[in-house]
Amino acid sequence: MPQDGGVSAGVAGPAAASAAGAPGWRFDVVCGHRAMTTTGGSTWAAAYLLADLLEAAWPELGLGAGSRVLELGSGTGWLGIMLARNMPDLAEVVLTEQAAGGAMEWLNDNVREQRGAGSALANLRTEELDWLDWEGGQKEG
Repeated sequence: MPQDGGVSAGVAGPAAASAAGAPGWRFDVVCGHRAMTTTGGSTWAAAYLLADLLEAAWPELGLGAGSRVLELGSGTGWLGIMLARNMPDLAEVVLTEQAAGGAMEWLNDNVREQRGAGSALANLRTEELDWLDWEGGQKEG
């Protein structure tokens, strides 16, 4: 295993690296918060708990180099940005959010801010997704 905690084919992820004395995941992603008419304006406590769980359980998940991750309702983007930054060998991390209430714009602002702060995030992209708009369905409201 690389000493920098990276992932190579057939080797467990950062949680295993941390157990072996190598650095664990970095959780210092900073995303702004803002008052919105949707739930996407702040990072929910569940995102931090899921990040802890993902770091601890990563080896058992079987998600190695080339895997793809889809986050539904990314909000500020904290969890997906943190995952993309800590797991650069993932083929793709897609963050989704609705456009309503400025949520998608806010997600994109936070991603741009992270890239501007030096996080490469080459495997990360954002996509608009409205859960109420599905093929053949009708949008309420």
